[in-house]
Amino acid sequence: MVKSGLGEDRRGDRKEIRVSPYRLATHLTMAFSTYSLLLWTGLDLLHPSSRLKSIASSLSKDAIRKLKYVRSGSIGVTTLTALTAISGAFVAGNDAGNAYNTFPLMADQWIPWDDMIDESIQPLYRNIFENTATVQWDHRALAMTTASSILGLSTMALSKNFSHLLTPQARRGIIVMTTAGIGQVCLGISTLLLYVPINIAAAHQLGSLALLSSGLYVVHSLRYVSPRVIQSISKSSAMKDVANILPRAGPMMAKSK
Repeated sequence: MVKSGLGEDRRGDRKEIRVSPYRLATHLTMAFSTYSLLLWTGLDLLHPSSRLKSIASSLSKDAIRKLKYVRSGSIGVTTLTALTAISGAFVAGNDAGNAYNTFPLMADQWIPWDDMIDESIQPLYRNIFENTATVQWDHRALAMTTASSILGLSTMALSKNFSHLLTPQARRGIIVMTTAGIGQVCLGISTLLLYVPINIAAAHQLGSLALLSSGLYVVHSLRYVSPRVIQSISKSSAMKDVANILPRAGPMMAKSK
């Protein structure tokens, strides 16, 4: 990344330093991945798994089925958040935030097809990563999809059919994630409309990390309905059934002899 932004041919350039969007996105992905692993490890230490089986054992099959939907949705939302953040690195790397500074339309269109496909960029798929219009539209689409998914998930999870099944930790996490998602959308739109002021742009980038953190927190808090925990409970139940059957089978076998 330093090579692309501060190479020998750019030593005198002090006002408009640029780096490769590919290297910037790779650097951001590695940083977010490292952070996510560290956060997950920290949450494991703060909230050990010793109580997971007891929580899951107290739930009915219908409750477990419902909570699996919430957990799958939270995993999907967290994945979308990460993809949106990575697409933001391409926006920053291509300086795409200083173009199409209107919302929700771009150049008075929902999808500016004529600008999104530049035939001078070969092969054409590189438009996804290097074309200003395409890069910005991708980020917008991912951001709106993420925000809609968060609102949908929170509406479902906090409804009367699901809310009572959540632990306080999971309920708090969903509320924080929803709040962070709304704030992140507002910051993103403000950054665009105001032509990327540094302070708001930095807050927007920090907001992506906060939103990712809240998503990981929700997924972690719903571990009590993870496949591993449910399978371990099923095995324990099966072993108990066998243990209960064996004492009764002993006398019956003795009588048959």
